[in-house]
Amino acid sequence: MKKALILIMSIMLLLSSCGNEETIKVANYETDSLIYLSILSSSTKDYFEESAKDLSFEMTEDTFKVIAPEDSTLTIPGMEYENVTYKEFDSEGKIDTGAPNSIDISSYDNIVSYDILANGDKTGFRLYELDDKKWISHYNIINEDTEFLDYVFQIKEKADN
Repeated sequence: MKKALILIMSIMLLLSSCGNEETIKVANYETDSLIYLSILSSSTKDYFEESAKDLSFEMTEDTFKVIAPEDSTLTIPGMEYENVTYKEFDSEGKIDTGAPNSIDISSYDNIVSYDILANGDKTGFRLYELDDKKWISHYNIINEDTEFLDYVFQIKEKADN
């Protein structure tokens, strides 16, 4: 009986330690609409959204790229991360902005949230799968305990996928 209990507990521990790093759909995405822009931004929402219309995101099993057009006026540089993992986390039905308010996403039936990590470290990017929508956000990481939301885009698969 004691051996069976130890075996069951070992299996439960193994299963609970697995599963928080997920694979996402390998695809190229482009911005669809701007959901949120920090009040700390020096851009207006309309200008930022227009400037980001050709911004794209390439997600593979182990890389994450932000591709900004060369003529972009955005301050979002192109970035490439390797050794990427998509770590699922419980967003508790909201997207924290780092300010007193948050973005309520609790009305969605299916919410899956991922922290995008490179070599185990935060990139500042998060992916939200909300029913049939995908949102991507970027946080300005001040330190381990403090981060502020820069923006949230709704994204869609690029037509050439």
